Amino acid sequence: MMIAALVLAAALSAPSPSIAIQQATGPVPDRIDIWWCGYTPGGRQLLPVPYGAFFTDDDAPFVDRNGYAYITREGWADISKTPFTGAEGRDWFRNNEPLVVNGATYAKYGLPRILGPDEVAYLTEHDEVGVFAEPDSGDTPEVIYAMVAPDCSFQPYQRR
Repeated sequence: MMIAALVLAAALSAPSPSIAIQQATGPVPDRIDIWWCGYTPGGRQLLPVPYGAFFTDDDAPFVDRNGYAYITREGWADISKTPFTGAEGRDWFRNNEPLVVNGATYAKYGLPRILGPDEVAYLTEHDEVGVFAEPDSGDTPEVIYAMVAPDCSFQPYQRR
């Protein structure tokens, strides 16, 4: 009985992993997605970025058209103002232009897909957009992935 009480007390006193999000000022999101990805030019890695979904709060003027915002030290912010870059909106991406990476030419291959940060490894950067590949796939892999947006969506490109 004493051990059960100690275990319960320890569990109740353990810090919540979302404490920083709970302390943000202003509206509270309906759902929080922690595993979105961020890439900053020159960063050479993906960063986990907390995003929130505001579906029922009309007082959240900073959300995008889908009801999403991201958290900063100051509180929730407009996704369009993130420091993270992606291929979405770049002319070469919209025009389906091939990418040249490490001397190899790659063409768009299929539709963008959601990949976790542990499923890809940094390869290089193209126009301030992170380009990734499967871990341990070498300098000129068969398929590379250009980050499309900070929702962990990546456009595959296949070597020609």
